Amino acid sequence: MNELKVKTALKYCFNYKGGFDISKEFITPSFIAVIAAFIKSQKISKEQIKCKEDTSYLESIGFYKELWGTPITVNRHSNGYSYSPLILLDEQLKTNDATSTINSCIKRLLTNKNSCVNDLCEVVGELHDNVWSHGKGMGFSIAQYYRKQKRIEFAVVDCGIGFFSELKNAHIPKIENHKDAIQWCLQRGNSSKKYKERFDDGWGQRVPYDVTFESNPFSQIGISQVSVDNDNHHEGLGLAKLVDLIKATNGDLQIISGNTLFELKNNDSPEGIYSTIDHEWKGVIIAFSIPTTLGYKNTQDKDLDELLSLMTTNN
Repeated sequence: MNELKVKTALKYCFNYKGGFDISKEFITPSFIAVIAAFIKSQKISKEQIKCKEDTSYLESIGFYKELWGTPITVNRHSNGYSYSPLILLDEQLKTNDATSTINSCIKRLLTNKNSCVNDLCEVVGELHDNVWSHGKGMGFSIAQYYRKQKRIEFAVVDCGIGFFSELKNAHIPKIENHKDAIQWCLQRGNSSKKYKERFDDGWGQRVPYDVTFESNPFSQIGISQVSVDNDNHHEGLGLAKLVDLIKATNGDLQIISGNTLFELKNNDSPEGIYSTIDHEWKGVIIAFSIPTTLGYKNTQDKDLDELLSLMTTNN
C-alpha cells in the first residue's frame, strides 16, 4: 500500500542546502506537490534538481513545465483518465481545468453511483478554489491512480498564509495556534467567509509585494508575492466532509498548516491524531488516498495500461 509522503517531502524542504537529489524516491502526488510548492516559493532553478531515474515521469506529470516552463515532449494520452498532472493554481481557468481533470479520474474509477463520488468531487473543487483564492500563486494540485493498490492519491499544497493567519484575519475568536486553526476548520459548518464578511474592508487578504514573512524558516530567502481574496465557487473548505469521506472509505489523510500535522490513517484513530512538526510550513498541505475498490472497474484500455506501466515501474 502506498504511504502518503508528505513528511518525507518536508525533510527535503527543511534540510534544503542549495539542491535536491530525489533520484532514490518513489515519487507520489503528496511528495511532488510539496516539493513543487517549495521550489516555486524559493525560486529554485531547474539545475538544482537531480532525478536520474524518473525524468520521463516528471515530464509526463508536468513537473518541469509548471515550474520552469519546459515544453512537454511525451504523449499524455491518459491525462484525465488515470491521473491529473501537476498544475500551478495561479489562474481561475487553470484551477477549473484541474478540478475537471481530477473529477474525471474520480468518476471513471469510482464507478459506484452513490453520494461518495459527488461529495469527493465537490471537496476537490472547494480545495482548489481555496488555493486559488489564498495561495499567492504558489499552490499546486496533482492526483494519480495506482493500479496495483487500486487507490487514488490526491494532493493540494500552497505557500499562502495558512489556516491560522486566515482565521485571525477573519476575527474568529479563541484561535490561539495552528492546532486550534486546523481543529476549527475541521468542524462542520465552519467557514471563515461568514466571519470575514462582518469585518472585511475589501483589502483584508491583500499582502504587500514587499512583505517578508519573518516566521518563515526560510525567511533569509524571503517571499514577495501578493495574495488576493478572489471570488470562488464554494463557501468553505469542505474539510469536515473530506474527513467523513476518508473515514467512510478507510482512506488516509494528512493536513499540515504551520507547525501542526493532523493525520487520519485507515481509521486507526477515529478522531485523528495531531502532532507538531519540526519546522513551520507557511501555507497548507492537504493529501489523501482512498481505495477505488468501493466501485472499482477493471478497464482494458490499452493507452491507460501503457501509461500506468510507466507510472508504477518503481512500485
